[in-house]
Parts: sequence; C-alpha cells; structure tokens
Amino acid sequence: MPSAPYMKFYFSDYEGDTHGLSTLQHGIYFLLIKAYWRRGGPLPVDDKELARIAGVDGRTWRREKGRILQFFDVAEQQIVHQRIEKELAKFEAKSNNNKRLGNANAKRTRSDRVANARIYQTSEEGETSSPSHIESSNELSLGDLPSPPDDPDEKYPVAFEAFWQAYPRRTNKRAAAKAYAAAVKRLRVVPGKPPLLPGVVHSTLVARATAQAELWAGEHRAADKIPHAATWLNAGGFSDDAVKAKAKGEKVPDSDAYSGMTDREMIAKGINPATRKPFAK
Repeated sequence: MPSAPYMKFYFSDYEGDTHGLSTLQHGIYFLLIKAYWRRGGPLPVDDKELARIAGVDGRTWRREKGRILQFFDVAEQQIVHQRIEKELAKFEAKSNNNKRLGNANAKRTRSDRVANARIYQTSEEGETSSPSHIESSNELSLGDLPSPPDDPDEKYPVAFEAFWQAYPRRTNKRAAAKAYAAAVKRLRVVPGKPPLLPGVVHSTLVARATAQAELWAGEHRAADKIPHAATWLNAGGFSDDAVKAKAKGEKVPDSDAYSGMTDREMIAKGINPATRKPFAK
C-alpha cells in the first residue's frame, strides 16, 4: 500500500477511549499509533523495538505496556490496531480507485496519440484525413492497444514490497504482485467469521515468506531450486504447516517424506514442491 501522507485523528473518539491514561501513557500510545500508520500495518511483538518506538527505556516500557497493549490485538507475532486498520483500508481503497482512474486516462492518451500518428501518416501519403475517413479506417481501438512491457521503475504497493524483500527469490516481480493480490483476497476469507483486515493479512504473508526463507536456508536449498514468488503464492505455500509453525515461533514439524528430493522428483510423484503436498485434482 502506498504511504499515506496524513492520518485522520478523531479527538472525541481518542479522548473517550483513553480516559484515565497518564501523560506518559498518552505519549507512548500516540507514538505507537503514529509508527503503525507510517508502516502501513502491524507492529512487532518485540519489547525492545516497541520501547525504541515509544522513546522510553526497557524498564519503563515493561512497566507501562500492560495498559498500552489493551488498545491492540496480538496476531502471529504482531500487534494489531483495529481502528487504524479500518482507516488504512479506506485509504487503500481510495488510492486504488485513483490509480484506476489514472490508468484509464493514460490509456485514452495513448489511444489519441496512435490516432494522431495515423492521421499524420495518411496526410503525408496524400490520403484524405477527414473525420469520415478516420471512422471508416481500421484504426486501433483502445482495446487493441498492447499492454505496456515490464517497467523496472514501476511502483508497487508498500505491503507487497515488504513481502518481495522477505521472499528469497526475486524473479518476475509483476507476476508476483498479481499472485500476491490474489493471495491476500484468499487469506482474508475465514469461513464463519468476518473477513480479516488487510493489515493482518499483509503482515501474515511477510512473516510466512520470512519463515519459508529460513526453512529453505536450513535445507541449504540452491537458489535455482526455490520456486518463483508467484508460483509459491499461487500454490498456497504460505499455508504449509511447517511455514505457519515457523512464523509463529513454534516447533517446526519433523521433516516429511520428501526431504532430500529435487523438485523434479517430487513432481514425478505428484507432489507440489511449493507446498510438499499432492497436487489438487
């Protein structure tokens, strides 16, 4: 998600929620929510890091954190602020809508340039370039314009960039971004429960990509044997039991029957190398 230039602050809601906090606690809480907004998502469950963000020493943080963390939920080694997540989701929706409008305007501009170029060309060749000629010719329509090639300077959402830096093989970024967006949609759906907030899902994917990288490093897996990020995401590698356990800091299950096999050997046995489970039928 692109960085938000400002955060709306609802003073009446804040005063109602924080009544009874000391001046020190107000300062700590405010610095945490400011850092949360700037990161665009949850903060780590790390006393040292949270004390640094709050600008206090470790002893002060340990004394005050019980009161402060009442305003947060804990999920997969992250602290989550529900109200800020809702505001971030609103900002992201608005940003995506503006991006769609911008892309549509850019396509119209490209279409106009193609049409103008054809008009200039036919005029140079001595053909009529009247409106009736344009309407009857085989001009490129907006839908016929080719997709732009991969752009090394293309901007991606901040949340995806965090995942991209955590995943150990960075090849075909555009495909990975598309697969990441689809994975976020899948993970938000929890049967029988309200959809997970985007920030929670983003932090979960980053944590699991980091965990997967550590597991592969422990196996000494060669770089060319690591699946592309898009492949891993589309195959649901983030749902692997070992990856989830590692992300939560729990004991990783013992190696499965496919340890030591190459990807090709696993595929020959009908096993998806990314998930180490049978391919879906």
